Amino acid sequence: MPAFLAAVLFGLSVPPCKLLGAELPPLMLAGLLYLGGGAALSVWTLARRGRGEAPLAGRDYLWLAVAVLCGGAAAPALFLRGLQAGTAAGASLWLNIEAPLTALAAWLFFGEALGPRVWLAAGLMAAGGAVLYWPGEPGAAFGGWRCAAWLTGACAAWGLDNNATRMIAHKDPLAIARGKSLAGGALTLLLACRGEAASPGLAAPAGALAIGAVGYGASLVFYIQALRHLGAGRAAAIFSCAPFIGLAASIAWLREPLGWGLAAAAGLMAAGAWLIVSERHEHSHRHAALLHEHLHRHDEHHRHHGEEAPEEHSHPHGHEGLLHSHPHRPDLHHRHDHEGGRPCPDPN
Repeated sequence: MPAFLAAVLFGLSVPPCKLLGAELPPLMLAGLLYLGGGAALSVWTLARRGRGEAPLAGRDYLWLAVAVLCGGAAAPALFLRGLQAGTAAGASLWLNIEAPLTALAAWLFFGEALGPRVWLAAGLMAAGGAVLYWPGEPGAAFGGWRCAAWLTGACAAWGLDNNATRMIAHKDPLAIARGKSLAGGALTLLLACRGEAASPGLAAPAGALAIGAVGYGASLVFYIQALRHLGAGRAAAIFSCAPFIGLAASIAWLREPLGWGLAAAAGLMAAGAWLIVSERHEHSHRHAALLHEHLHRHDEHHRHHGEEAPEEHSHPHGHEGLLHSHPHRPDLHHRHDHEGGRPCPDPN
């Protein structure tokens, strides 16, 4: 559910960003969107009570820096440049390739094992976007190869961001999202002030801040929670609903044309989402001894005190080696390598 909520909030932000792109240069718009998200998350932090999430520490800040550079600065600037060059519906659909690029990066660089079901889901979602560019479709008026190049670069940067964020997703998601939003927004806005000439009024920047609060800030918190429980590849596959939501919103709001491909794309994306949601993975697996910190209950993986703790809490704790079998996904305690049997070391 968190991945789907993140997809809805981000997808709905595409049409208003397209409209704001006519008044604000891409870098300035990207910076304001992320600063709006960071400001909203700062207020949320002050209002939050009784949520003892694990704080960032040590090497966490290196992964956060990668996420800031890739997802908080490079990706939104590339995406908004591509959005400015093409249609909102076309740009929304092109975001489908974020899922396979995220899965590819998770498999190549981060040791996340992905079975045929996940690859097939990512492929179906990507095909759902591609079918709308069939020759003769009104939606094929996309924006040319330059637009596609900008958007592909954005998806690749977000793919790296997703995997870097996954490495610290067991820590406080609000702190991660707030840090990435504020740092990425400030960096991008600084570059905009140095390289882009614009004199907008107050309405457009205020609108960008408001859209960023929901479509980037709140969406990012939900997505980090999904990374914690699903892993980068599976969370990205579910998040691939966002392009379809952005497409539908663009058609309804901006009156951008679309033909018969809509039904085909909807069917392909729905099939891909079903493959992920209905996945059941169970086998006998061994947990290595592990020391880390994250928000948890005293379930079968957290019997370290010998008594029940009814509320979630966070503190450094260790896990002894354990061999058992139960349904699981690649969460904090089930990070399989490419062979699918050995747990990966804790990122900290």
